[in-house]
Amino acid sequence: MSTPWAELYDMYSRIMQYLPGGHNCIYYLEEFKNFIASRIKINKASLDPQNRWDFIDCLLIQMLQDKNDPHIEFNLMNLVLTTLNIFLAGTETVSSMQCCGFMLMMKHPKVKAKIHEEIK
Repeated sequence: MSTPWAELYDMYSRIMQYLPGGHNCIYYLEEFKNFIASRIKINKASLDPQNRWDFIDCLLIQMLQDKNDPHIEFNLMNLVLTTLNIFLAGTETVSSMQCCGFMLMMKHPKVKAKIHEEIK
């Protein structure tokens, strides 16, 4: 996620998808976007403004409230991309934290043993 190719793909995805390279094998962003778009359709069909179910519902309700404002930043594309960013950011931070934690436990076996005892 943090490689230069990934950052280029994030910034210039419309161009990068046509260029050959490893970035095309690593990312399935279009599939993610399509999945999120399908979830948005499902949420939109069952939307109840009095009963917000998740992040998507909150933004859909905000879009409904501000639909007459021409300067509103809430639109379907932003909703898809924001949801995608939350998903990917969570994935990156959790995996980085796990790697860091495992390396620290390898360096400090007494702490690892103490953690193991707490888990048991």
